[in-house]
Amino acid sequence: MMTCLAAAVGLLPAAFSSAIGAQVQRPLALVVVGGISVAPLLVLIIFPVLISLFSRQGRKPPSGPPQPAAA
Repeated sequence: MMTCLAAAVGLLPAAFSSAIGAQVQRPLALVVVGGISVAPLLVLIIFPVLISLFSRQGRKPPSGPPQPAAA
């Protein structure tokens, strides 16, 4: 989180700049700051939830008598 925060703070002046060359720097800086802002949310909250939802390790096998194998 500290890495993302430091990179976002470092790129904020480029993202809100209106000086010479800002037409080139601003779009790239906005994309990078947006991606860096969303990355911790994805890694710390959304990915673990998705892994727990789709993981087969914690699921119980179906109950009931075993089904005969089809020949």
